Amino acid sequence: MTVTVTLTGSLEPDVPEHYINTGTTTHVAIEVMDVASTQAMSNGKTLTIGINTEHKTSLALKSRMITPNGKATSGSVIGLTQLLNKGAAITLERILSN
Repeated sequence: MTVTVTLTGSLEPDVPEHYINTGTTTHVAIEVMDVASTQAMSNGKTLTIGINTEHKTSLALKSRMITPNGKATSGSVIGLTQLLNKGAAITLERILSN
């Protein structure tokens, strides 16, 4: 059994493969990657993940702020993405980690 997940969110106009920063810092975008495949998870990108016999799975994502054109300013970095799924219900147990 598998589940297919799709990440969606608002794109950074200057670098459409990254998500927009809605915080106060300028010239910064947000990159999201799948840890297992090191694949960039840009808007609309999908992953198919196996589900074990206990009907559980995990998806490790990492994000970082990038400054594609330089000149980043100080301030906050805020981003929002949605995780859409097909095939099974997903319960998110941990969204943020250090």
